[in-house]
Amino acid sequence: MKPSRPLDMNVSDIPTFVVALAIAHAQEHGVPPERLLSGTGLNLDDIKNAGILISFRQAATIIRRMVRAIPDEPAGLAVGAKGALGSFGILGLAMLSSINIREAVAIGLTHHKEAGSLMDFSSELRGDEFAFILHERFPQPELLPFLCEEALSSIISLLRLALGEQVAPRRVEFSYAPPSYAEACGRFFQCPVHFGRAANRMVLDAALLDIPLTTSSPAILASSLKASVQALPVAEPMPDLVTSVESVLRGNLRERPTMTRVAAELNITERTLRRGLEAAGQSFSGIRDRLLERQARLLLEQPGQPIAAIAVELGFSDAREFRRAFHRWTGEAPSRFRQELPRADSE
Repeated sequence: MKPSRPLDMNVSDIPTFVVALAIAHAQEHGVPPERLLSGTGLNLDDIKNAGILISFRQAATIIRRMVRAIPDEPAGLAVGAKGALGSFGILGLAMLSSINIREAVAIGLTHHKEAGSLMDFSSELRGDEFAFILHERFPQPELLPFLCEEALSSIISLLRLALGEQVAPRRVEFSYAPPSYAEACGRFFQCPVHFGRAANRMVLDAALLDIPLTTSSPAILASSLKASVQALPVAEPMPDLVTSVESVLRGNLRERPTMTRVAAELNITERTLRRGLEAAGQSFSGIRDRLLERQARLLLEQPGQPIAAIAVELGFSDAREFRRAFHRWTGEAPSRFRQELPRADSE
């Protein structure tokens, strides 16, 4: 087992599932994605990309803007109810493929971070009651209602998908003051909802835990759990400043944006950007070259792409300049790299 890293809200380690649903919800209320994403180093394609990880800071910035853009609206309930599989991703399929609710709960508690959760979870079994308890990963008082309501509404939505719409908690408890839409919470959860309590939790009948699932499938469970884990990168997560710079550069490789321009897009000064990259052990030119090399390799794998056309695509003045750069990155010529690629007809 890998030792756990200290929590850092600037590390890119969160899949985008919940944030993507939040942006879609804001769009339904007329809020353009650009308004939510400005200065985060992310664009809508990044958010829709299941392979992209973002930091808690980026997620919190986007959700805070959404909450402020549509105040007095139960956005957390709406996002959590968008679709249990949408909130949980592949992990939701694994949970629905479990033998019973008890196994599904165990899987969810173990793997919830792989689904992009923004809260941490624990459970408690007392007598005939079972409770999901929420814990803040980082204190965010303004976002607490959204984070709690999204988390618990997605859980109950998954339970209703598995067992039927009649499933309801015994009670739901929130630590914050009643919001203006408090009555909507009661209607959604179909149970008493209390505010100003000591913890954020949802209490259910413990008998639910042993209900078998008609969707149980050991094969799907194994494959979906494997896919959920493999969806996360093996390498250590990068600071979000680095991934933000990568995102801006990736979308403009041919134009070769300067550090000044990238800093402006991230709403920081060039000096702050340089210092942040140095603290992360990175350099602006190093990040740019890494992305250029990666894209060059992908383009060279396409047999119909002339090297001169690849040079233009990557923003080089001519093929000679591209060849020199590729040799500097890899130690070999682009033509040599292409010759060494495995041929489809030789497999």
